Amino acid sequence: MDIHLNSEPVKYALLLLTLPFWLPFAKALWTAFNDSLRDEGGLLGAAPTPEELAAIERKRGRFQSAMRSISWEEHARLETAGWDGAANDTRRTQRTAPEPSGGARKRNFR
Repeated sequence: MDIHLNSEPVKYALLLLTLPFWLPFAKALWTAFNDSLRDEGGLLGAAPTPEELAAIERKRGRFQSAMRSISWEEHARLETAGWDGAANDTRRTQRTAPEPSGGARKRNFR
């Protein structure tokens, strides 16, 4: 019996074996897309009534997109202020470790 890599069982097995890698990404993408359309009822739902929409906003807050649009002038101003575009860039902050109570000591490998 020959096993061909281009057969349907192999394709389905590959799809199932890679599920832990792509499923969280697909779920996050679906959630973000559905949240962005919640004023219209999401992708597959019916539009909510004004009362239902008010209840959703009370429960989850007003939807704010994670995408931001800034002008070139604002971008230039932020660059001159030291902002490099990365929200969690640790190179921007100068964190120093606290000195031990006994003062500075020589570091050795153990």
